Amino acid sequence: MIVGRGASGTPLAPAELLVAVGAAVPGRSGRDMLSAPRPEGGRCTGQQGRRLTVTTHPDTFAALLGVALTRPAPGVAEASLTVAPYHLNPHGTAHGALLYSVGGVALAAAANDAHHSGMVSAVHVDYLSPARMGDRLVARAEVSERMPREDLFTVRVVRAGDGELVARLSGRASRRVRDTGQGDRGSGPRPPAGAPGPAPRERFATQRLPAEPDVVAPDGSDVRVLLRLGGGSMAHFELGPGRTSAAVRHRTVEEIWYVLGGTGRMWRREPDGPRAPGPREEVVALAAGTCLTIPSGTAFQFRADGEEPLRAVGVTMPPWPDHDEAIPVKGPWPTV
Repeated sequence: MIVGRGASGTPLAPAELLVAVGAAVPGRSGRDMLSAPRPEGGRCTGQQGRRLTVTTHPDTFAALLGVALTRPAPGVAEASLTVAPYHLNPHGTAHGALLYSVGGVALAAAANDAHHSGMVSAVHVDYLSPARMGDRLVARAEVSERMPREDLFTVRVVRAGDGELVARLSGRASRRVRDTGQGDRGSGPRPPAGAPGPAPRERFATQRLPAEPDVVAPDGSDVRVLLRLGGGSMAHFELGPGRTSAAVRHRTVEEIWYVLGGTGRMWRREPDGPRAPGPREEVVALAAGTCLTIPSGTAFQFRADGEEPLRAVGVTMPPWPDHDEAIPVKGPWPTV
């Protein structure tokens, strides 16, 4: 049991401790959390098969820590926060319990989306590098494997400033289908008049490759923007003959490329890590039919060596965030 102490050294009761901690969180009050009315219900009611009706309570613990949560796609969630003074351990770095908690909040959110309800039953964490006050941490959780009655998840906690992997979690959660209240064939209780309906589904989309580039990428290649969904976006990249891209590293996104035409080379270098004797790097040949990955935080540079443009399509996950995502790095070749 954790016991807090007041300024006089007197032990604080758990309720007083919550008030004291809440007072240290900007824009949050622990006393407000204690006095806030509890939503009615909150019980899980078994239905036929493995269908479940769930009333969701607000995650007051995540709010207390200062965690912001988004769900970009079913089975995927991202939790983020900025490390504050009250998040530090005696060594002046982010407390391991904080990293565990940020990853755990993302994992729990990924296990509880609009379609499924889950209870986390196991979590393992590896602490890979320290985070310090002022660092913005982003934890991304997603399903790595679907099993008959549960899901396996992977969670990556990265520092948004440079994309360095701070912690990695793996977890397991049960999976049950949510009961939407509409019944299997549309029967069941109807929402009251004026109540908002269900969130609209993604609509079908079809597009042909644009005749002209839409934008120039941070690496210098010409980009024709294609379609996107909640979990990722797609684009066509082209680098002219004899050209060499700028070397960059992405802060948060990861990509899969497929080469359509032309020939060239790509250099990739893993981010530094405390467990490896040195970051792995390699140069690979590019030609039509080559498929490769660019994990988050990987430095990369590519060049078109042939007499025709190097052309590729790439999937970016999550979708390209349209801000300062690419960080210039030193590559093996001068930019041309």
